[in-house]
Amino acid sequence: MNWAHVGTVILAAFLASLVECVEALTIVLAVGTTRGWRPALTGAAAGAFVLTVVTLAAGPALQRIPLTSLQLVIGVLLLVFGMRWLLKAILRASGVIGLHDETAIYAKEKAALARDRGGDRIALLTAFKAVILEGLEVIFIVIAVGAHGLMAPAAAGAVLAAALVILAGFALHRPLARVPENSLKFAVGVLLSAFGVFWMGEGLGYSWPGRDLSLIGLLATVAAFALLAVGVIRRSAATRRILGGVAVVITCIPRISHAQAPKSLRLGYDPERYDENWSFLRDPSQRTDFFDPIKFIRLGKQGSWFLTLGGELRERFQDLRNSEFGLPSPTHNTNGFHRVFLFADIHLGPHFRTFAELVNGEIVGATTDRAPAEQDPLDVLQAFADLVLPVRNSGDFTLRAGRQEMTLGSGRLVSFRDTPNVRRAFDGARAFWTANGRRLDAFVVRPVNPRLHVFDDIPDQTQLFWGVYATSPVSGVRGMSLDLYYVALDRKDARFAQGVGRERRHTVGARLFGKRTGFDWHEARDFHRRGRTDNDFSFDWDVEGAFQFGSFAAAKIRAWMISSDWGYTLAEVRFAPRLGLKADALSGDRNLQDNRLGTFNPFYPALQYYSQVGLFAPANVLNLQPNITLDLAKDASVNVAWSSLWRESTADAFYQPTVEPVSGTATAERYIGQEASANLAWQATVHLTITATYAHFAPGGSVREVGGRSGDYLLALGQFRF
Repeated sequence: MNWAHVGTVILAAFLASLVECVEALTIVLAVGTTRGWRPALTGAAAGAFVLTVVTLAAGPALQRIPLTSLQLVIGVLLLVFGMRWLLKAILRASGVIGLHDETAIYAKEKAALARDRGGDRIALLTAFKAVILEGLEVIFIVIAVGAHGLMAPAAAGAVLAAALVILAGFALHRPLARVPENSLKFAVGVLLSAFGVFWMGEGLGYSWPGRDLSLIGLLATVAAFALLAVGVIRRSAATRRILGGVAVVITCIPRISHAQAPKSLRLGYDPERYDENWSFLRDPSQRTDFFDPIKFIRLGKQGSWFLTLGGELRERFQDLRNSEFGLPSPTHNTNGFHRVFLFADIHLGPHFRTFAELVNGEIVGATTDRAPAEQDPLDVLQAFADLVLPVRNSGDFTLRAGRQEMTLGSGRLVSFRDTPNVRRAFDGARAFWTANGRRLDAFVVRPVNPRLHVFDDIPDQTQLFWGVYATSPVSGVRGMSLDLYYVALDRKDARFAQGVGRERRHTVGARLFGKRTGFDWHEARDFHRRGRTDNDFSFDWDVEGAFQFGSFAAAKIRAWMISSDWGYTLAEVRFAPRLGLKADALSGDRNLQDNRLGTFNPFYPALQYYSQVGLFAPANVLNLQPNITLDLAKDASVNVAWSSLWRESTADAFYQPTVEPVSGTATAERYIGQEASANLAWQATVHLTITATYAHFAPGGSVREVGGRSGDYLLALGQFRF
């Protein structure tokens, strides 16, 4: 037995469990001192019992999973947990967010319990929830750290931490405010991240130099990078120099890789992960990637039954001053965003499959009113089943039911909203037919409202969305495709400048686009060059128009939209510059007092198509955006753009991103403002994407008159997919 390895396992489990137990005990103590110790201890004991059952069930189940697959999955999950804790510890140590204060949490819980009138039931449930939520993290870490034959040492570390915290807590009868919680999280983050990298390597067949002793080097490396990050963030001047250096590295490294790396013929990762098909990996000779062992896990002898596992880890740093022009009041938020997706895709033959995806999203920073789309501890992002039926020799017909993401065409009207932590999803049914590049969709869905707690996202019963969408190549015209669609929305309590009422809106539209302009609506990268498929094409286009009709309260709806994205690529010039122009016009209301509503409703759009910052809703707006995109290397591009904005109708208001009218902006001043942005994207590997964005925006006209302010936006994002 390697005692260095065992000791590290015990230490990791002990420190991680110590942090979680302190947080759970803080809430239990608040319940006991406020509502009585009997319900508090009963709830805590019930939570501990449930956790014991989960532990006994989960431990033996792990033994049935192949060792290499288990190591790989555990490594990824450990890295996810470690990076989450380490990110928080770095931001707290550098002063971006405040230190974790157990005394303040204790006082807050007591105040909340004192306001509740639920008696013992509230006390019992509060203690039960605290023990369950914190205990589940302890169980996961113990199982993960000890899965490689070291479950007993890991469990011993967790039990020791729990016993120490319980004894100290009841001896003091107050929260353990003196525990250096941030230092513990920093150490835990380093330990779990290093363990995650180690197990991933083991699962992928990598032979670490020195075997288990390489953990010491991994720990030192992760700790050094974390301490460097703290020092850099503390010094703004140093931060600027580092970011400048990163930009230089990003622009230079791809040129080397471009000269050395052969072009891969493998399929890449799709923004909508359920569209990926890894069945070709049933042939072992096709398995060339580290993560191939979990992309095709055979469930039957014939190979038509298989399981695909995958996910995403995204870490995002954002500094935003005066979001939405600082209305209604000035703001300045510096935040770290952490997001994890984990999914399982089960194919039971060619005619049936199920897809399930979980999301964990957290935000740390100065934001006080955190939106549910920014923070969701754990929830079901997608869960649907497909029934696939062949249609003679004319393609396949698929019936899909459940919770699902959905993007239509360019994403101007319906997109999965990738910028915040929790993507947009819909509950309902969708049927589609595909054959020879043609597709016809029909759907009836409700949007899902993300909420702030565990497994509590629900469909929005005030909205019903349905429609038909068709896309097809245009026969006889090379490189041209056509979309035709009808979509409709029934929404209660819709709000426009004209008032509040029930909205029943129908939309008919068409989109004509060139072969090279198929959109990849991953919003963090939507400025990427459209993939060239034919060097004969230098001109690309995407033109879309729509007309809306229906009713709003007692008024009629008559609205329209014309949107376009034009580009010409100088393929023979260095960096192959694409000279682009976006021009958009979306109607506003001509008269707020009549019985007609003219404001266009964009439904569920990809806001970054119009603005990197998401300054405005695409309603009652004219947008003109010249831009240039340069291919710095095969896998890196930079885009510079400038936008000028006006209101289409001076009688209607300026609308914020949630299609909320801003009071006082319906004046004779048509001008809204302008935005300048620069975006850099690097596809470092097939798994890793790095992006950076800077934008400056300034208000004008009525937006400035009601208090609109200039602002700045800085984004740095790293995204790892597997």
